[in-house]
Amino acid sequence: MGNSKEPTVSVILPTFNRANILRRSIDSVLGQTYSDFELIIVDDGSSDNTAELVAGVNDPRIKYIKHENNSGLPAARNTGLKHARGRFIAFQDDDDQWLEDRLKVQVSLLNKTDEDTGVVYCDSIKMEQGVKSYLYSPSRSGKSGDLHHDFLMGNFVTVIATLVKRECFLKVGNFDESLPSFEDWDMWLRISKHFKFRYSDEPLVIVHITEGSMTADISKIVRARKLILQKHYNEFMQNRKLLAKNYVQLACELYSIGRMSEGRAYSFKALRIAPFDLRNIIYTALSLLGKSCFVKILSAYKSLKNSVKRKNHLFYK
Repeated sequence: MGNSKEPTVSVILPTFNRANILRRSIDSVLGQTYSDFELIIVDDGSSDNTAELVAGVNDPRIKYIKHENNSGLPAARNTGLKHARGRFIAFQDDDDQWLEDRLKVQVSLLNKTDEDTGVVYCDSIKMEQGVKSYLYSPSRSGKSGDLHHDFLMGNFVTVIATLVKRECFLKVGNFDESLPSFEDWDMWLRISKHFKFRYSDEPLVIVHITEGSMTADISKIVRARKLILQKHYNEFMQNRKLLAKNYVQLACELYSIGRMSEGRAYSFKALRIAPFDLRNIIYTALSLLGKSCFVKILSAYKSLKNSVKRKNHLFYK
């Protein structure tokens, strides 16, 4: 496998023990209406039949690389970056799908942007238990330009929805392999210091929420958020309300996995910065009721919030 011609786009697809669903992801890349790309599949130490599955896909654009040991998603993406030859970099996950015009739309858009634009991104459809919704509300994600301040508020761009100029990585470096999650958020924080982002309002990717998804492991998210706050602390300190907002989010995540006293410590940090933050006051009060009550109330709130989203037509039919 392989092709001597340098492609316009390098697509990086890390995978680990997902041979049962990997073909769907591969096919959605190979089925693109835009064909000038290479597909770099990085097998992060799989013990299943991933190698045999990839070998059975007859396409010269595929390059297969296998790690001897499982090194984690950031490391697998970095291996892909090391071997990438394209001017633009796209990312795919082993359990997700692209719509067929994903590359066509984004390559065209990135070619038309100013030199200081480094990333184009699109909306993402979330598929969970057969229900489709936006992964991020368009009212939150639909932004272009200098987005560094927006990224300090939190991440709203999933990595598989992006097309990135190679020079962005040459400028800021690779993914941080010390992060157990949020490596994409950290990357956007770094890139957005130097490059603009451009938004495309077409949903072009489908994110499948499956058992074992990184998004489902709250303990990893807690560790990652702490590391992000440490790594970018000076920037958060320039707007203390944003720091307080992240402390509140961290507190809520800790509450949801039963670490109530640790969560309250972050709630109190947030209260010292923003003493009239109603959301934090409510969460702190609810935490005193214990984990069981907190989780039940939070679940009811999320159900109500999703119901409002449906009424506002934010969900796909």
